[in-house]
Amino acid sequence: MTAAEPTEPAPVHTRRERQRRATMAEIVAVSRRLLGDPQGISLRSIATEMGMTAPALYRYVDSYEDLIYRVAADIYDDLVATLETARDRHPTDDPAAQIVAASAAFRQWALAHRTEFGLIFTSTMTSVTTDGQKICAEAGLRFGALFSDMFVRVWQATGFAVPGDDELDRTLRERLRSRAAEHSDFHESWRSDDVPLGLQWHFLRIWSRLYGTVTLEVYEHIDTAIVESGALFRDMIADCGREMGLADQADRLRGVLEVELAR
Repeated sequence: MTAAEPTEPAPVHTRRERQRRATMAEIVAVSRRLLGDPQGISLRSIATEMGMTAPALYRYVDSYEDLIYRVAADIYDDLVATLETARDRHPTDDPAAQIVAASAAFRQWALAHRTEFGLIFTSTMTSVTTDGQKICAEAGLRFGALFSDMFVRVWQATGFAVPGDDELDRTLRERLRSRAAEHSDFHESWRSDDVPLGLQWHFLRIWSRLYGTVTLEVYEHIDTAIVESGALFRDMIADCGREMGLADQADRLRGVLEVELAR
């Protein structure tokens, strides 16, 4: 039996990069823990928590805004993982069940993570050009792509009606074309020539209902008892289902919804 050959140590630059990534991950994790702090989040509070000086953090982030973008990206990725888990409890050939499950999981996550929901969905972050901003934008597009992919697959399965190009306002039509070009690398579903602009508009309308309802519930801008009952959310999902050609599957999808809301 021959002795194992000694392994060469990793190059110094590789070890340093690993250490840098680990420290950056810790900075983001600490920042997320401090989000709900009554005193708010600051570079000084993060540095204190980590036993560092505030200036030392600038070796890892460009600015406070850059850090917040990185935190938001991390939250997006956790949310996407949660929604993928809900989606994947149903087969890929059942996109209707997948999108109902993911929508319910989105609502449940939002109610359980109100501060983090507020950061990524209701905060107006300063427009700066940093690596963190790019990372956050890409994470946000991955979130959008998850829903748009399921939506397109429901349309392909049911063929529900959408407005024709000539039925859309000209400004809206041009903007939708622009959005398709901007997001094509992430929203694979929009790249096909068979996907009309009207479907994008329908998707935005449906998403506005889901987002609007969840936001109202998260911030309790409606009666708390109604939020707790889930009645508004259930009716919104039913209405959207009818507009997505799923009326004949209403009973089955209601069952999917109830299981997810009970988790």
